This record gives sequence, C-alpha cells and structure tokens, in this order.
Amino acid sequence: MSDDQGTPLDPPGNVADGDGRTHTPSGRFAVGNRLGRPFVAGNKHGRGNPTAIRMYEGRMQFLDAIHEGTLAALARKLQVAALEGDMEATKLLLGYALGRPQQAVELTGADGEPLGVNFAAVTTIVLDALAGPEHAEARVRIAARLMELGDAGRP
Repeated sequence: MSDDQGTPLDPPGNVADGDGRTHTPSGRFAVGNRLGRPFVAGNKHGRGNPTAIRMYEGRMQFLDAIHEGTLAALARKLQVAALEGDMEATKLLLGYALGRPQQAVELTGADGEPLGVNFAAVTTIVLDALAGPEHAEARVRIAARLMELGDAGRP
C-alpha cells in the first residue's frame, strides 16, 4: 500500500493526509475520520463549557438543599410585602411573575432632534427623478401627496 492511501482500515479511495485524517477523493472528511465525528467519546473539544457545568452542578446542589415548600412560602411572603406597599417587593414580585418590561429605545438624530422623514428632501429626490417633460402630470400629483404627508406629520 502506498503512503497516500491511508491505513488498511480506510475504505478504498480515501486518502490520508499524514495527520491520521482521511479524506474522500472529493476532499471531504471521510466517514470514520476522527475530526468528522465531533460527538463521539474521547473528543476533548466536545466536553462542554467546564464553568457552565460547575455552575449547573452548584445550582442543583443549592436547590436540593432547599426544602420543597420553601420557594412557595417565600413567594407568598413577597406577595404579602408587596400588597402592604413595599415597592421593592412589588418590583421583585412583578419582575419574576410577569418578566421585566422592555426598555424603551429613543432614536434621535446627530444633534438630539427627533428622527423623522425630511419631506422636502424626499420631494426634491422624486421630482429630480421625474424631471422629463413626459412626467409633468406625475410630478404635480406626487408633490401634492408628499405635501399632504408632511402636513399630517406636523403637530
């Protein structure tokens, strides 16, 4: 067997690249290639995130140590405190019961002015595009409609 044919266990036609990886004649990794099977036992890169695994195990130990009725009792205490007017308890209770509200995003221009459509610029662009004499009637109609939009957007 020549050096470029891989090991005797490789299917016929597969080529070894010298690092133990085999390729099909088309250049793809061959079946059974150690790099082409990422989830098999022994793949040191498929173990997962060790920090995330430790955090998960710690949380599980913490939850196992808490009595089964403790979380429900704490939730009821939090509810009572919220109903008595404790704002922090209210925020916490609603935050976990309903989820946090979406934060509003305000978009402004470079100088802090509100974003909006510059109808004068749009009108100029459209009218320039329709500059030919054959578009005279269309220009008048478009300009009138754009002016209506501009008037509707003003306070």
